[in-house]
Amino acid sequence: MAVESPIGQTQGMPVRGAPRNGYAAPTPLARLLSGQWMASMRMRTSPGARLDLRYGLRLRNRLDYFPARHPGPVLVLLASSYDEPASKDEFAFVAAGLLAHGIHVAVVDTSQAPGQTLAGMSAESQAALRWVGQRAQRFGGDVRRLLICGWGAGAPAAALCLDLPGVLGGLAVSGVYDLAALRREPAAAAWCVDGHDVLSLSPRRLGPSPRPLMLAYGSADPTLMRDEAQRFAAWRAGMPGGVLCVPGGDRHDLLLSLADPSSTLVAHLCALFATGGASPVHAGRGPWGRALWYRPDQGVVADGTTAG
Repeated sequence: MAVESPIGQTQGMPVRGAPRNGYAAPTPLARLLSGQWMASMRMRTSPGARLDLRYGLRLRNRLDYFPARHPGPVLVLLASSYDEPASKDEFAFVAAGLLAHGIHVAVVDTSQAPGQTLAGMSAESQAALRWVGQRAQRFGGDVRRLLICGWGAGAPAAALCLDLPGVLGGLAVSGVYDLAALRREPAAAAWCVDGHDVLSLSPRRLGPSPRPLMLAYGSADPTLMRDEAQRFAAWRAGMPGGVLCVPGGDRHDLLLSLADPSSTLVAHLCALFATGGASPVHAGRGPWGRALWYRPDQGVVADGTTAG
């Protein structure tokens, strides 16, 4: 029987595209991205879309920019899997959830392992955000109102971008924030994480940014990701932001929910823009290290008490 490893790769099952009895056995991410392929292609062929804008010298140093109908704030999306390659072209569908609220979206591609290290990926992420901050104005984006959203391997990279110019805050979804835990995962061996990376690229080992950071994960996520969100939130105690657990969902559900204009993750992102970077959840509703739950019939719930 297949067993899920701590970061989510199914042991005994091939990775995306690997042959099994002559066929590829799709992973959950592969199934999700395949199911959203047409939506991503529609987004990439939509009027005004700016595709394959180069922000660096490496082959995958490109981003797609999707402008809203009117000038407005910009969300920069860093979506990447620790154990499975994927490109920005496949994540374009996510932009729909934010565009519906007048928020411009930049979907970033970064180099992947084994051709790139986590240090290199982090540097590329920051270079992409700086590129957006310097050039989004020509597409109608407000470079003084940027948010960074990271999913999977992009979550810690997003946390490391919070202090860049123009960034109001961020959302980190289902990430690992202390790379010492990642070093123990065979599925992440291609990233070649060493002791220096653990000290210099682990958001939980660096000084906390004073800018708001919402940490999100699903109750069906691997134990490592659930624990990492809670530990990072507790470590950021006193800093603006919070931790959000979506009952019954996993990181793939949360990624899909970003394309839904009515989802709780989109609501939190909109609240960050609306408040100019102030946390959408107030300190009077409990310590930041305590879990917040979202239920469609109750809103955001902390320790069983409705917070909205």
